[in-house]
Amino acid sequence: MIKAAQWTSPDKFEVKIVQGDGSITIIPRDLNNNDYAALVATNTPIADYILPKAPVPQNIAMWQARVALSKAALLDRANAVVAAANDPVISNFWEYATGIDRSSPTLAKIALALGQTDAQLDALFVEAASITL
Repeated sequence: MIKAAQWTSPDKFEVKIVQGDGSITIIPRDLNNNDYAALVATNTPIADYILPKAPVPQNIAMWQARVALSKAALLDRANAVVAAANDPVISNFWEYATGIDRSSPTLAKIALALGQTDAQLDALFVEAASITL
């Protein structure tokens, strides 16, 4: 019993089939293939390919972070949050760090003050990592 079917790539050359027992089979899109022909015969809908999310980098350069924040119209607010924190650890981190780790507790404090969710912060890291000189 087929539980689900999904294309494995945008070119639709192969289908991933999930059986009722959880087993997964990849089959070619070929009517001469018995498994594919059986899938077609059952009129099982084949879900579109979903592009995997970009992995979240765990470290970015501070300049990349600032550019990403600027592009997201968050840089001025981030600077204000750092100034308002009146915390030498946070201000020194913000001013002198050359890189920033996604797991940094200081980053977590700044993100919280900016109202950023983990997903939004991840998106900023992905965006920042894509910025090159």
